[in-house]
Amino acid sequence: MPESSPPIVSVDRLTNAPNSYRAAGPSSQQVLTAKYQAPEPLRHETQKDVQRAMQALREMPPFARAREIDSGRYSQFSAKDKELLRSVN
Repeated sequence: MPESSPPIVSVDRLTNAPNSYRAAGPSSQQVLTAKYQAPEPLRHETQKDVQRAMQALREMPPFARAREIDSGRYSQFSAKDKELLRSVN
């Protein structure tokens, strides 16, 4: 007959949450308000950021420039800044 091993007993203290416990989180009103608010505007690029981007774009072939402005690392720039970047020769 195989020997039975003693039961494994946890040494971690487990506590139960009280009946009045509620998870912390936003109220339903806060969720609805946040859902229907306009998103925060993206940070405004400084002139220095645009100048650096223009310098980097000058070193790229035309197809790569267009790709980077439309969906790459410069896609977060404003429409006005993108138009300026597209004018880089």
